[in-house]
Amino acid sequence: MSVSTLPAPIRHPKKTAVVRYRSKLETIDDIRHEASRLYRESRSGLLDVTDCSKYIYCLKQIASLITDGDIEKRILALEVINEAE
Repeated sequence: MSVSTLPAPIRHPKKTAVVRYRSKLETIDDIRHEASRLYRESRSGLLDVTDCSKYIYCLKQIASLITDGDIEKRILALEVINEAE
């Protein structure tokens, strides 16, 4: 059984705290851009393929949650319209 190793955290040169990567992932389009960036980095050899697939899987889960939330909002709006009639 092998243990997956994570890359060493990136540290800011003047600070001791770990620099966190932040990406806007509020819409499906934001997620598509991030997935495209990861794919390009993987194809260029900057990111290991196994790490890329793990990140893409997480992005797919986030996209699914966004889609589910949008569908829920639409259903609620239809129910309000239906009750008003």
